[in-house]
Amino acid sequence: MNNILRVIGIYFLPAVFLVLGIWRIWVGLKTEVVMDSAGNEYLIEQNFYAILAGILCFVISAIIFLFTTGKLNRKMIIAIGAVSVPIAIIVIVLNFLSIKNEVEAIAFKKKVRGEMILRILDLKEAQMAYKTVHGDFCDDIDELVKFVKTGKVPMPVSAGNVPPRKITPLENDSLYPGQNRVIDNNMSEIEAWRLSNMAKSLSSEQLAEINANEPSDRQSFSDLLEFKRDTVYISVIEKYFSGNKYAERRNTVERTMEFTSEFPFHPDSLAVIPHSGESKPKFGLAKSSIVKSTGPAPTLLIWAVHPMDSLEMDSVYLGNLDKVDFNGSWQ
Repeated sequence: MNNILRVIGIYFLPAVFLVLGIWRIWVGLKTEVVMDSAGNEYLIEQNFYAILAGILCFVISAIIFLFTTGKLNRKMIIAIGAVSVPIAIIVIVLNFLSIKNEVEAIAFKKKVRGEMILRILDLKEAQMAYKTVHGDFCDDIDELVKFVKTGKVPMPVSAGNVPPRKITPLENDSLYPGQNRVIDNNMSEIEAWRLSNMAKSLSSEQLAEINANEPSDRQSFSDLLEFKRDTVYISVIEKYFSGNKYAERRNTVERTMEFTSEFPFHPDSLAVIPHSGESKPKFGLAKSSIVKSTGPAPTLLIWAVHPMDSLEMDSVYLGNLDKVDFNGSWQ
């Protein structure tokens, strides 16, 4: 029994460090083959410091074994320790810095991804505005940016409610001259809009004269002066890229992706992939259409490759050319 315990005491710690060393070297030598969407294979190498840590584990295993078997005396252990301990400290520090840099790189890559998503959503809004004016999406990024900077889109303007009454005989004759139309329903919104335009063309004196001899429930035009249904044209930037709704959409993406954007909206940077360097690659746009029961339906695709992905495998996109779908790849 004593011999068994002695053997365990001699070989246990060396065996532990030997196994650790084999594992660390295996991790360091391990490679991973990845394949992109085009079928190309790439070899991804692991961290060099893992191999160095494995070698140190082998050295420690050998020192412990030689010491427990009496092959090394205390002076030799001290001498070896004086050399190996600083080396071990250096390896630990380098390994820590490597991990720290990797963590920071992952966080920055995540932030860049968030910036890309914000810009893709801006491009989606620009495409929707473009479609409102031109009836189809745009597949030219420079033309789309120009439209955002200079284009205008319609916006309905509404004020007042339709009076809850029937039109008066005078209003009936004004709307339907010579038709002797029966007044049997309350005023419609179109009738209110037409009468309001007539009312605004009358002076206050004319209105007073028209209603001078009429009872209060048969006054014409006067309750339509504030009624308004119209369409005005405003800039694309004002409608789609300003105001609380736009700010909240950006804030929602930032909260979800856990980052803070450093790029406020600017039309000149809309086409460029953020953090892509001096080459300034642009987002890709494509459009198509599908046939639905109601007729042709335009489809859209917006995409970009992550600028930190040298293998060009990490893409972010929104839309689908084969169906009407405006969801993003991150959703």
